[in-house]
Amino acid sequence: MILVCSKPRLSQYSIIMALCRRCFLFYFALQMLSSSLSISLMDTPIMVDYTHLMWNLPSMDSVETPDKMKFDQYVTLSEDGTVKLAWNFTDDKITFKLSAQTHGWIGVGFAKTQVGNTGADFIVAGDKSQSNYYVADMHVDKNGEYAVDKVQDVSVIAVWEDQDETYAIFSRPLVSCDHDQDVEITSDTLRIIWGVGAVDPRGSEPERGELIPSKSGSLNIKLLNPMNPALDINSPDSEVETFDLKLDNIHVELGEYRHCTVFRFPEITTKRHIVQFEPIITEGNEYNVRQITIRQCTRIDQSLSATQQATYNCDEATSCKTIVLTWSIGMTRFTYPDEVGYPVEEDATYFMMEIRYVNPQIEGLIDSSGLRIYYTSQLRQYDAGVMSTGSLVHESQIIPPRSTNFLLQGHCMTECLTMALPHDGHVTIFAALLHAREAGRKIKLRHFRDGEELTPVAEDNSFLSLHQETQFLGQKIELHKRDNMIVECTYDTYDRNDITYVNNSKGGESCLAFLSYFPRTTKLTECETAPTENVIMSTVGAARPEEMGKIAERFEWTSQQTREYNNRLLQSKVYVHCGGSLLQGPRPIPAIKKVFVEEHKCRSDKLLDTTTVASNQTTTDSGAGANLPLGNFVICVLIFSVLLSYLLCS
Repeated sequence: MILVCSKPRLSQYSIIMALCRRCFLFYFALQMLSSSLSISLMDTPIMVDYTHLMWNLPSMDSVETPDKMKFDQYVTLSEDGTVKLAWNFTDDKITFKLSAQTHGWIGVGFAKTQVGNTGADFIVAGDKSQSNYYVADMHVDKNGEYAVDKVQDVSVIAVWEDQDETYAIFSRPLVSCDHDQDVEITSDTLRIIWGVGAVDPRGSEPERGELIPSKSGSLNIKLLNPMNPALDINSPDSEVETFDLKLDNIHVELGEYRHCTVFRFPEITTKRHIVQFEPIITEGNEYNVRQITIRQCTRIDQSLSATQQATYNCDEATSCKTIVLTWSIGMTRFTYPDEVGYPVEEDATYFMMEIRYVNPQIEGLIDSSGLRIYYTSQLRQYDAGVMSTGSLVHESQIIPPRSTNFLLQGHCMTECLTMALPHDGHVTIFAALLHAREAGRKIKLRHFRDGEELTPVAEDNSFLSLHQETQFLGQKIELHKRDNMIVECTYDTYDRNDITYVNNSKGGESCLAFLSYFPRTTKLTECETAPTENVIMSTVGAARPEEMGKIAERFEWTSQQTREYNNRLLQSKVYVHCGGSLLQGPRPIPAIKKVFVEEHKCRSDKLLDTTTVASNQTTTDSGAGANLPLGNFVICVLIFSVLLSYLLCS
């Protein structure tokens, strides 16, 4: 702005300087107030880099007693049981409680990959004294060192020491929009990294490379798995009974180990509803017990009494196919919706329990873990059913060796749903288990209605076979006769020299989703497909179906041949397996009219604002809200200019 004046009044100099001081003080006060209270003109929060302030946070005396906070989910991170993590989450925020035996710093983070920590998000905290505690949002740089983020997205709730342990409670957004230095927390399986240091950092903030852990490790878990409230079994009108599916002091071998046992459900005279499962983990084995799967069996040794159990070969128990529930480390319990229960009839009912262990170094590890089943004679409104959908086990499906991002699809066809669903109704899906084996890397369950794709039912873009669990869906999803679904599985066989079959044998692969739904219908048990043999036969040059396997095993697979085979496989006609029966003749796969596109929470303009403001020590995850202090300053300057013009020129 240019001011033109013919008669300046220098006698007003003191007034001008006073206005200047007030204007800049006004700007500074607005900036601090808007940062601390997250004020925004467009309901978009403003976050400030607090790293230069984090050593002088309020005294712990002003914080509500930390141990009164309740956390629904928890996990033991270290093999010796001294490092623990608990958490709760909402639609946009997650709150953690981290504890470890140390008088130094403690930290937890989230890695993007299964190998190495470069690029990992990391949060460190500690307590120097009662009124001098700290928390910092950090990342692992390309040199493998911990570095403080430019943008601080962590809010501290409490940090304290109690005898030999340090505790920290803090929260962060699920999606911070700080893509360079934060990792989004989603429903995917995450590799949780952790570290514990013997001493606190020296200065006002951790220096690059200063945090050297005395011990550290990692663990794969799902952080975002919604849960129903636990049962109130102590209420006067509760008629809930329990039955423990527990092992009896079995020996756990070193390395990764599986153990399968068949149990008979207690004898009952009338129908019951199972309403909740929860883990029973042998004390001291919390780190080793990674996964427990319960399957219902159709045919089994009838000589088992109600109190007996029998060890089975996990790969040979083919009559125990229907997965009722899979628990994984970090999962507290599984409670059915209030109106739903899993039915157990008066006839003898058998379940197979498969437990998977990781035992790196304990010779002679003994375990008696299992699941506690809660069941009741007070039947609920609906029986729960379990259906499998995805790829049918068939010799026409093979995965070539040395391939990455190989995609298989299994369909739940509209024809099958039309036959299986109630004549004038639908079913409601409330939980899902995504299932593949060792080569699986990603799984997505896609949902279509009249050819248009809806929000995915479930997905895991960091899938690990050792961490599969029944996921309670955040919302109940209706499945109608005009719908269809696709299970997509992405595989990596880069380290394999032989082809991989989609079958139940050792080393085989799967691509399935097990869906819990209500009301149960006897016809809705399987909704699966397999491509015709023509694709693999034409690829490897086999003349007859019975010889294609042997020829495929000798075939020299190039990357180009693998890509072409995969493309043809995804467009092939399919055999349809519905409710235990194979429909006559192959069918074309459904046409997709509209693909679902997820709207990301971070717009491109937000990313630009974050980068720009972070370089000036003030961060934002919004567009208009980021300019609030600057906007007030501009307004102040304009007002000042008008006053200055008046004083100088009047």
